[in-house]
Amino acid sequence: MHALTPPWEPGESGHRLTELATKVGAGLGVPVSHTATGGCADANLLAEAGAAVLDGLGPIGGADHTPHEWLDLDSVVPRVALLAGLIGMVSSADPAVHPARTG
Repeated sequence: MHALTPPWEPGESGHRLTELATKVGAGLGVPVSHTATGGCADANLLAEAGAAVLDGLGPIGGADHTPHEWLDLDSVVPRVALLAGLIGMVSSADPAVHPARTG
């Protein structure tokens, strides 16, 4: 592990998670896109270790960790639904989702 937090490199598994999240989001009317922000998160360490990682699935907000931090309350339910749908899809034994699985 690096002394500094490494940049997030999604790799093939991260790209697949983004594809799945986009599919779930489309069904819910929640847009999903990949954006590199240059930020720092624990996800960076997990991705460096080889885990499939998506970051930024929480509610919409801004001014993180400041007295002016804010949260868009209307984004909470749709983003939780997106996360729940993604968890359901990733944990599915459906070969269309996980072609390498046999059931």
